[in-house]
Amino acid sequence: MSLDGARVRCRQLDIRPLYISGVAVWHLLLDLTAPLPSAVWAELSEAEQAACLRYRQPADRLRYASTRATLRQLLGAHLGQSAGALQIQPGAHGKPVLQAAGPQFNVSHAGQHALIAISETHPVGVDVEVHDTRHPLTLLAEAYTPMEQAHCQGGEEVAAFFDVWSGKEALLKAWGVGVADHLASVTVLPQATLDYLLHWHIQPARTMQLKRLDLGMAGVSAALALDLSPP
Repeated sequence: MSLDGARVRCRQLDIRPLYISGVAVWHLLLDLTAPLPSAVWAELSEAEQAACLRYRQPADRLRYASTRATLRQLLGAHLGQSAGALQIQPGAHGKPVLQAAGPQFNVSHAGQHALIAISETHPVGVDVEVHDTRHPLTLLAEAYTPMEQAHCQGGEEVAAFFDVWSGKEALLKAWGVGVADHLASVTVLPQATLDYLLHWHIQPARTMQLKRLDLGMAGVSAALALDLSPP
């Protein structure tokens, strides 16, 4: 996918064996050394431009702008509308939503990676994390349930930590709640397959689908969640 000069490689992930129909996920590989083209900037709304400028680092600005511009192109093509004309606004807890009727979506970006998920039927959450050895030991006790802590204290601590974190964040984003306020609501345990085992610590438990996404690259964890709970 070309963003008028921005160097963005975009591929659609094949998730049909994992989920019900009506869900699509795209993986973007961003060139963080490329300047942000003016055409990409012009495609963003004033609110998005302001949000982008709040990032101090150029790489963070490029991640945000390129991901949001690609999202607009994908939603515009899906709805048969101009990408720049779409009205995207913050919903509950900051999760972006379309102002008019349309599909539900979610985005995530880290490092040179970005994910965009679009769902026709259910609230969706997606998360991508680049493995960073600075985080697991300092955040394990603070952010994870005892079962998650035990899972991460094996031989592959860093990878396990981020497999749990990406699943936990994708699930909470699909649910549409504040991530920091609900970390203890559910335990997510990656399995040998791409599945997660869920243990809910609230009642009633929610009906969720949660899978790891295989991006085919080492040092990256990613997950996709759908909230199938009744409205």
